[in-house]
Amino acid sequence: MASGARQFLVELEDLAGCTRLDDELLTEVILWDAIVRAAGNVSKRRNLRRCVCGALEQWHPDGEVLSEALFAYTIPVTKPAVVGYAPDIMDAIEASMKERVSAWFLRYREAVQRTYGTLPKDWLQLEPPALAPQAVALPQGFEVHEDDLVPAMILLAVLDNLGPNLSVIRSFTCDSAEQSSETAGYATGVKARNGQVIRTPAPAGGLFSFVGLLNFITAATNVDRAFRQHSFDFDRLLFIPTGANEVLGEKHIRKWWSSHFGAAFERGGLPDSISFRKLRKGAVNRGRSSGQRIIGQSEEMSRIYLADAVPDVIKVPLLLATQDNVAQHWRDRTSLTSADVPDEIELEQHERDAKAAIEAADGIMDVGVAACITNGQSPTNPALPCGLGPIACFTCPKGYRTPEVIPGLVAAVEFSANIRKYEPAEWLDGDAPLLYAFATRSLEQFPKSLVDAAPDTAVDNGRALVACAYYETRVRE
Repeated sequence: MASGARQFLVELEDLAGCTRLDDELLTEVILWDAIVRAAGNVSKRRNLRRCVCGALEQWHPDGEVLSEALFAYTIPVTKPAVVGYAPDIMDAIEASMKERVSAWFLRYREAVQRTYGTLPKDWLQLEPPALAPQAVALPQGFEVHEDDLVPAMILLAVLDNLGPNLSVIRSFTCDSAEQSSETAGYATGVKARNGQVIRTPAPAGGLFSFVGLLNFITAATNVDRAFRQHSFDFDRLLFIPTGANEVLGEKHIRKWWSSHFGAAFERGGLPDSISFRKLRKGAVNRGRSSGQRIIGQSEEMSRIYLADAVPDVIKVPLLLATQDNVAQHWRDRTSLTSADVPDEIELEQHERDAKAAIEAADGIMDVGVAACITNGQSPTNPALPCGLGPIACFTCPKGYRTPEVIPGLVAAVEFSANIRKYEPAEWLDGDAPLLYAFATRSLEQFPKSLVDAAPDTAVDNGRALVACAYYETRVRE
């Protein structure tokens, strides 16, 4: 980062003749050109932009405005062509790892039973003082080995088809699992690249559920963690073998896999090497093929969200089913007649044109951020449903913003703000900054009292509609 920052200042001097970020002559165009010149690849460009924006916000009089403008630039990314493991291989991996985790489960249970002479009902909730009273060294049977932890890490990557990446699994601590009911809970981890905290709803029924397995790993490492005697944070981490000084990483897992399944006769139906990226992709694909539901969405909406992408022809019946009642209400209210407008209000020419277009429309569809007078059809080919994203609605001559779409615009602002808060990668590389800017500016055209009066239920419905359109209408006509 230091070398990139130095090069940025060199490019800035070449472009603008200055090296100070508080210079009032700086524009977002100059700053962006300097970032592009200084950073050779998209990853460095993304990091350098974040660094520059932070400095601008601190030193430049218009730093926040420039920062917003820079974040609105899209950094093209090359999506890696990762092919997930086939379903039969995923099943074989899961079955093999379950056998090894089961062996650890039984060994730990025997160690607890040996300590007590019997097996308490709450044996998975016992704390170290109860399991190793007055012990000055780690008692036998409570050691944690790579043979225990690596299969558990691999199993977490495939259980319930949640597909967390390796960095999230490595970040799990004794506080990561949270039970919300007998069959459900949450798992909280941290994404390594940007420090994003990920709190994932997950099943919690039994050992081989996601939260259930995390609960067991927490219990089975309890005594070992009590004897680590490192820092507080280090001692909370789950995936550290007894006596080790670091969390198990990809190199350890690859080495372990190779030592156990290196020979062809040992592998059976297992791959010759293990890849967490392939595990993750395989888990996502397996969940999609089995019709796994999206949390908080109907079955119809789940099928839309689980689609890889929406082609030119959007899945019209599914999309329309989510908004039939909203669209009809909108059509009823926006099909204005001259009697609806008081005589004392004189419309400007562009307002009269808009009113005439709405009145003449055969059908009007609420697309969240606009009233589409082509009833959701493509503006360039009326025979096809529109495949443009919600950003295009703000510049499309067929889209109108009237008071009836205020809830959708509020929802768009909230939705894009949440992307910035919880999905920084999407904010940096996607269309969310533009959606936020367009929706915010559109709301500024309405009286504040009208915006504040938007019903919560309408905003919630709008948020679902905007989210669907944002993630699923990726086609550009």
